[in-house]
Amino acid sequence: MQERKLKVSFLTYCNPYIELQPIPKHALISFNDNDTLDDLAKKIIDNYKLYFGKCYGFYNKKNFATSEERYELFVDIDIEPSDEEAQSVRNTLVKDVFLFDRKIYFLYSYQDELIFSIDTNIRPFK
Repeated sequence: MQERKLKVSFLTYCNPYIELQPIPKHALISFNDNDTLDDLAKKIIDNYKLYFGKCYGFYNKKNFATSEERYELFVDIDIEPSDEEAQSVRNTLVKDVFLFDRKIYFLYSYQDELIFSIDTNIRPFK
């Protein structure tokens, strides 16, 4: 089983009332061929020492409302997703989303809107 890495970068959060512990700007997250987007979300949340108990999604645009490609936990827990085209995070493999050099955005907590970019093109951290 091949282990690969993705570069994850913390971009921003929108809730001025939450206090985040100092967290690294960038991280390399490993994944295997059989890891789902749900597995990847857990690895990101664990790496950044966040509480795993909020909904999340993966999007092809930073502004998730305008994304054409959506993978949301809502689909898996029977809550209405943001769009009828949204796909499951528990049934989608990471390797199927990251087939080529691209960037995907991970939105954690729709209330606090912590936004991370996930990049297959790994360059040295700045």
